[in-house]
Amino acid sequence: ICSHNPQIPVDIDKEKCGISVPYGDVEGWKKAIEYIQEHPEEAEEMGISFILLAGGEPMIRRDVIEKAGDRQNILFPIFTNGTLMNDTYFRMLKKCRNLVPIFSIEGREKQTDARRGEGVYEKVLTAMEEMQKEKLLFGSSVTVTKDNLEEVTSDAFIKKLEE
Repeated sequence: ICSHNPQIPVDIDKEKCGISVPYGDVEGWKKAIEYIQEHPEEAEEMGISFILLAGGEPMIRRDVIEKAGDRQNILFPIFTNGTLMNDTYFRMLKKCRNLVPIFSIEGREKQTDARRGEGVYEKVLTAMEEMQKEKLLFGSSVTVTKDNLEEVTSDAFIKKLEE
């Protein structure tokens, strides 16, 4: 678990990512998985109310997501590329409102697919639309670079995210 603030532990995994992204800290992810699986009650006892599941693709580890869902007093934002979202996950998210997907995008289709792989942008949009349809809370995370700065700070892009 990596964080300077013990209230907000973060886990990261590049090893188990469904797509290629040039960063990640596998050790942080492994520690977080072990911690959540073996000592989730300790997080609550320590006053931790917010644990980020990020880096790589956390949705690959359904067992960890399910375990997190059982800890209703802890909010788990799940930073995801959205490619593994399916009916099973949508049912789980309805039941476990403490699990909040944060969909990673790099701008519009061209930028997102260039960084994450062809077709990822469309999968992210589909997952977001399903989340809206089901009235489930979610967010988005945008990696800002010199190549997408103008796009992701434009009013049109921000309005699209708000829709």
